[in-house]
Amino acid sequence: MKKNRNVGRPVTFRRFQRKAWSAFRSLTLEVRIGVLTVATLGSVSFAKAVPACDAVPASAEAEQDEAEDLEELTVSATLAPLTQLEQVRLVSVLQREDVLRSGAQSVNDLLKLFSGVDVRQRGPYGVQTDVSIDGGTQEQVTLLLNGVNINTPQIGHLTTDLPVALEDIERIEVLEGAASRVYGGSSFGGAINIVTHKDTVRTVELRGEGGQYATAAGSARAALKGGSISGGYSRSDGAVDNSDFWKTQAFHSGRWKMLRWQAGYSQKQYGANTFYSTKYPNQWEENMRLMASLGADFKQLVNSSTLNLSTDMYWQRNYDHYQLIRDTHTNENEHRTNVLGGKMKMWWQWVAGKTAVAAEVRNEQYSKAEIDTSRTSIRLTLEHNVTLGAWTLSAGVTGQGVIGATSASPSFYPGIDVAWRPGEGWKLMLGYNRGYRLPTFTELYYKSPTHEGNSGLPMEKTHNVSLAMQYRKADLPHGLSGAASGRVFYHRGHGLIDWVMFSPDDTFHSASFELDNVGAQAEVSLRGKMWWAKASYTYLHQVRHDERTVYRSNCAMEYLRHKLVVTADWTLWRGLGVNASVRYHDRVGDYTPYATLDLKLRWTDMQGRYEVWVLGNNVTDTHYTDIGGVPQPGIWVTAGLKWRIL
Repeated sequence: MKKNRNVGRPVTFRRFQRKAWSAFRSLTLEVRIGVLTVATLGSVSFAKAVPACDAVPASAEAEQDEAEDLEELTVSATLAPLTQLEQVRLVSVLQREDVLRSGAQSVNDLLKLFSGVDVRQRGPYGVQTDVSIDGGTQEQVTLLLNGVNINTPQIGHLTTDLPVALEDIERIEVLEGAASRVYGGSSFGGAINIVTHKDTVRTVELRGEGGQYATAAGSARAALKGGSISGGYSRSDGAVDNSDFWKTQAFHSGRWKMLRWQAGYSQKQYGANTFYSTKYPNQWEENMRLMASLGADFKQLVNSSTLNLSTDMYWQRNYDHYQLIRDTHTNENEHRTNVLGGKMKMWWQWVAGKTAVAAEVRNEQYSKAEIDTSRTSIRLTLEHNVTLGAWTLSAGVTGQGVIGATSASPSFYPGIDVAWRPGEGWKLMLGYNRGYRLPTFTELYYKSPTHEGNSGLPMEKTHNVSLAMQYRKADLPHGLSGAASGRVFYHRGHGLIDWVMFSPDDTFHSASFELDNVGAQAEVSLRGKMWWAKASYTYLHQVRHDERTVYRSNCAMEYLRHKLVVTADWTLWRGLGVNASVRYHDRVGDYTPYATLDLKLRWTDMQGRYEVWVLGNNVTDTHYTDIGGVPQPGIWVTAGLKWRIL
């Protein structure tokens, strides 16, 4: 009888194909999902998981041959990579297929599909969006592009100015809760990682769409040997007064041997309506971003153990031009930021588990009129992970210090996460993590007729406790698969920064408060052969521990108390399909609860060369606001065509 050489030896999957055994094939094997090149986030959403089947390949050699065709899937909320079974944090993931089928007009719209993410939109098509997690603010989230931090230190309003198009995206990963020991200070409330597609064949795609309000957009994407390049342009007259815009972007990523790189450009001009004050309905703004990063991954065998080392250098420049009254110099201002950073991560596995160390240096420069300042932050992290039977423990500590503007003495932020697998498909996760965040330069120095910063603001700090449950079942009756998860959390906040008015005739001031956020979250998904559906709900409650009287908040105290998201997708007949998304929002403050419905009807030819669609955003024509008094569009209908030339 032939001996099975797979027993007791982990199998590494690098790319997923439409093979019967392609995903998490056997519970008798330790399944490693790829070889991680950057420290990204923690678990795979079941919405795209491939059902497991009944048998493994006949030999390890067969698996190895097939594995060479599998695309890398990065799934880690820790510095050292853990297997899918070992991971210790819940992470929501939106996969490529669902990205392309969705009714999103921009990358920012995709984030609305996560119930734990608060997307406060000022303009459509990603013109300007504030993104927060677990009741925090737009400043308290780290946004990563292929694992590289692209936050702007000026203000969180501009962080989501992304150079990538929908076709560039492989998946979006959202980690909720403090993650400063892995991603640094800006991940005070969580982290979002956008992973771009790594093409295995040469392709050229063209895309065009148009619709109401003189909306028109076009883009192109080409996959080349060792990389890809994309670019696009969109414009519209806008659905309300002074909401016209145009925007353009370009992105390139590549890989050669141990090197990997990316570069991006985005620029937009738009009528800013009442974006920052209802007193001035004719504001205008222009934003531009340039960014680039270069990384390398090394492996070295040391004393029968593999030492893994990854390094990254990154740079970005942001330009912001603002007019309080359009086409005038009234309270006109220009802001420029320059970010230069480098990080290194090293991890190795030994008899006691996996140990990782990391270091990052980040210099941020800011200039505006008479202000020209900078600061340098230094971060060192030590982490250890160990798996014993059904238990996994991950613990670490980050130390950081700041030199220059908003300088701070060294401080330390520990974290510990534990996962327990009591039975097949079940997992319980408990974690405690401390987080911190430096104030943005706008919070420190900005002054205008409507806003006034505070140069004496201290760092924000938080204690975050989270308890989560996850269950996944791939072999339900009638060929179905499904998953369910739940999470409760508590954020104890110290010195949380908000823009507030202290009286009706006051301007907005940046000030610190003692705020706690308590919440619960639940999600369930079900998938059949030709359809899938998912529902998720998040509840938040906030408690203040200070005595300051506030007339109005513009950020942290206007949180989403209730958010419900229901999405579904059906393939009706051959290439004909429909995607639907319903979102319900109930926000604290002077807001009216509302619900919206987005519908997308699509047809794809059997060879996948052509796709045509009709998209209706807010087909219920709901009138609502996400932030301040900024009105959002009613029903907005567009139609488009995508053509794959090669």
